[in-house]
Amino acid sequence: MATLLLIVIAIAAIIVTYAWITAYISGGTHQAGASIKIENAYIDSNSGNVTIYVRNTSPSGEAVTIDKVYIEGQDVTSYSYVDGDNLGSTPQTLQPKQVIEIIVMGGAAGLTFQPGQYYTIKVSGPETYWEQSVEAKE
Repeated sequence: MATLLLIVIAIAAIIVTYAWITAYISGGTHQAGASIKIENAYIDSNSGNVTIYVRNTSPSGEAVTIDKVYIEGQDVTSYSYVDGDNLGSTPQTLQPKQVIEIIVMGGAAGLTFQPGQYYTIKVSGPETYWEQSVEAKE
């Protein structure tokens, strides 16, 4: 009888542990309401300029703020412009489904790009970010 009781306790402990791990994992990968996506990006290896098109893809329809841009881990926000405004001093708020164009003056930031090489671009805000690799072109 004691053996049966121990087996029942062990099975209950396994079920509780499984439920906790499943909830923890799904909670960690759940996407927050605010989200963005780099729709397209172009790196011009000749001029050093990087053009990034970012879309607000929030499923809840909320506005998203963009205030940082990184290339290969280097913060290039102060060299990034949206409609002539510096992104470092004027963060951009994207309405649902809105797309903005960000121009990064990579040469001014000290970046050089080799044609055919891939570079990691990250665009972020207080609640979200998107990162992807982009090939430099001539």
